[in-house]
Amino acid sequence: MTQTSLRLTLRDVLLLSAERWPDRPALCAAVPSLYTYTHLLTEAAAWSSWFLALKLQKGDRIAVHPDSRTEWTSALFGIAAAGFIAVSIPPDFSPYQVSRILDQNDVKAALSSGDLDKNMEKAVSLGQRIQQDLPRALLDNRYITGGIGKGTFLGEPGNPLRMFEETLVPDDFAFIFYPAHKTENPVGINFTHNAVIRDASSELQKKIGLNIEDIRLLSQASLAQ
Repeated sequence: MTQTSLRLTLRDVLLLSAERWPDRPALCAAVPSLYTYTHLLTEAAAWSSWFLALKLQKGDRIAVHPDSRTEWTSALFGIAAAGFIAVSIPPDFSPYQVSRILDQNDVKAALSSGDLDKNMEKAVSLGQRIQQDLPRALLDNRYITGGIGKGTFLGEPGNPLRMFEETLVPDDFAFIFYPAHKTENPVGINFTHNAVIRDASSELQKKIGLNIEDIRLLSQASLAQ
């Protein structure tokens, strides 16, 4: 398959996968019986619902500070499918490095794995441009640890598809990746929806566990429609 045939957004991949293979395992690292494409869609929509409730706008950036857990995948899709941009921060970055990234990107919300939430909280306090009551939540269980709704859990929307109504094109930005280099001034690499999917065969499965064959089949199906 040529690179030019992969003209999809991450929302396309998510919705088409859930439609065609609702009960099929979606993530290589997850328990197959638990993490189907239907489950992935529901989890992603829960994140999208929160961001929309926060009145975020298309193109707003959301920091994600994971420790390679499965929940990172649903958060990425929840961010990108609703038109926002995920800013991925390596788990071993110091609070100072994280704060620089938050400032650089003017992030509007932040997600962390449980053990890294204190790191994110410290980074927010060190930031010069970031609001001190920045909305924060845990990837593990969708528990809100900062900002509006602090101390509560995110619910699941009644109709997941209503969370994904923003107009998207393959060349919209979806993801900013920060390599795990020890530097005081981290530099991120921008990826469009199309670039993430185009590079899937070599990177996406390794980094977030998505079933690559499904992406290839979806690309072929989209061209035939």
